[in-house]
Amino acid sequence: MKWTVIIPCYNEEDNIQPVYEAITEATRGVPEMDILFVDDGSTDGTLDLIRALRQEDRRVKFISFVTNYGHQKALMAGLRACEEGFAVTMDADLQHPPEFIPVFIREYDKGDVDIVLGRRKSRQRGFWKALCSRLFYSCFSLLTGIRVPPHTSDFRLVSRRAIDVICGIQDTEPFLRGVIAGLRLPTKIVDYDLKPRRGGRPSYTFMKSLRMAFDSLLRFSGLPVRLGLFVGSLGIVLSLGEAVHYLYLKLFTNLLVPGQAELMICLGLMGGVILINLSLLLKVVGQVRNIVTRDPAYIIAESETE
Repeated sequence: MKWTVIIPCYNEEDNIQPVYEAITEATRGVPEMDILFVDDGSTDGTLDLIRALRQEDRRVKFISFVTNYGHQKALMAGLRACEEGFAVTMDADLQHPPEFIPVFIREYDKGDVDIVLGRRKSRQRGFWKALCSRLFYSCFSLLTGIRVPPHTSDFRLVSRRAIDVICGIQDTEPFLRGVIAGLRLPTKIVDYDLKPRRGGRPSYTFMKSLRMAFDSLLRFSGLPVRLGLFVGSLGIVLSLGEAVHYLYLKLFTNLLVPGQAELMICLGLMGGVILINLSLLLKVVGQVRNIVTRDPAYIIAESETE
């Protein structure tokens, strides 16, 4: 059965040859394998090295973006190019050990599983990175009801059935960890030791991680709408309470300033009604946009996947 290793890469010229050699060594004797590099708009010699590998080994295929669209979109492009069999996704920096690919395949061959997830035994390097990651996934689980297994990343095996479902999702800002966890397909977890980065510098900066976190929370959670409804409803309730308060002042005291009550109650009621209607409008517009828009998530400059 044909299957594919999908490797997103951005400015990874120091790692292309080593990761290729490590994968071919780890999968020696495993039949019908392709290695698909997805060049995410690299500005160094990454694409030239991939083209050279393609000339030496026809199992090597590649997709090249016109510019840098992001790691998740590169993964999605790789999955969409995988037209048969299952796929293994991993990073190009060799922190994901290729020797675990046969382990994933053995777990998958046992049957009754669609996803085989790699889980780090050791924590991420850096206190702040680990803390931010933990906070994000805790918030993501709380707000969306989707639990992403802790200490997992994009090192995974995905079955044909899962690939077909994922590729059917029309999302221009995919967050595959959330998408795959949300499918709730049968999953097996395999523990591995996270290795040091082989070479080069990480391209996934803190700001990129923060942007992905924000987009994924908006994509999977109705929190903004619920928050607007809550604040609007609270404004109406407080306005009604203020109306009762001003009525008391008018009937039993001389402290009421003429015109003050009407102004405050009117502002509170109108503000609450506006927030509620804006929240409902935001929900409807979001749903309509998801249906009618067909904006491309990425543009491919060059591709050799046949």
